[in-house]
Amino acid sequence: MNKSSSLRGVSVCSLGLSAAILGGCAATPDHKPTVQASVVSNSNTSYTIKKASIRTPSSSHSTQSARREVNRQAHRQIQAYQNTDTVSRKTVAVGLTREQYRARFEAEKAARVAEALRLQQAKAEAEERQRITRENAIREEYAQKWEANKAAIRARQAKAKAKRVRQQAEVKVKQAQAQFMVKKVENVIRTASNQIGTPYVWGGKTPGKGFDCSGLVQHSLAQGANVRVPRTAAEQYAASVKVASGSASRGDLVFFRTRGSSVSHVGIYLGNGKFLHAPRKGKTVTVSTISGYWQDRLIGFGRIPGACKLPVPMV
Repeated sequence: MNKSSSLRGVSVCSLGLSAAILGGCAATPDHKPTVQASVVSNSNTSYTIKKASIRTPSSSHSTQSARREVNRQAHRQIQAYQNTDTVSRKTVAVGLTREQYRARFEAEKAARVAEALRLQQAKAEAEERQRITRENAIREEYAQKWEANKAAIRARQAKAKAKRVRQQAEVKVKQAQAQFMVKKVENVIRTASNQIGTPYVWGGKTPGKGFDCSGLVQHSLAQGANVRVPRTAAEQYAASVKVASGSASRGDLVFFRTRGSSVSHVGIYLGNGKFLHAPRKGKTVTVSTISGYWQDRLIGFGRIPGACKLPVPMV
């Protein structure tokens, strides 16, 4: 084989292969290019393409139109994305690079973190407001209770003060009454003392005629305290308020039994164990000591209301 024949064979094969490739790229799977080998001559070894055809489907025009429509839609989406603002681009992922998508992801993550922080702060502020509201309510409740307690305390203080004033007034009245009674007692004792030396007369009850023991007491109480008492010693003992010996006071009546076992003698107690009385026939009105004879015959002491000193309770 010579050089020119070899070149022609390579060229023919290259053309056939190119046509086959082009036909295969443009054809459908059902239509493939057909390549037939040429008749080999005996003199020269060479190959030629006898028949090569490239067949395309009849729908190639519609396919190209669909591709153009897809390209136009993609172009419109890119233009719309470029014309939208940053917020709207969050929902559009057309034309984003890896760096842009990552930046958007980080921005959305930061936004979510900021929103969570805002919600947490809002929750904390709401809880703080609730706490302040509860504390204010508790403080108001305590303030109301404190005011009520102060009002109750003032009422108790006013009541106690009124009670003290009333008790003090009662004490003053009783003290005044006691002082008045002391004056009466002293008047009774002075009246009786004025009769010292008057002779004893059985049944006597006047200074002119003389006195017996009960007559002297009756006269002294009537003139000194304007108090009427019964006539006899026994009746005067029955009308008196009994007093213990240790509590006897000046102006009380002191009773004895000089005959029998009942009360038969009376005198006016002067204190310090002494009493004023009209002893018996042949004697005069005098002051004696409760001892010896009189101590043995002592029955007790008594007070005549309105004429003798009464104890005043101190508050």
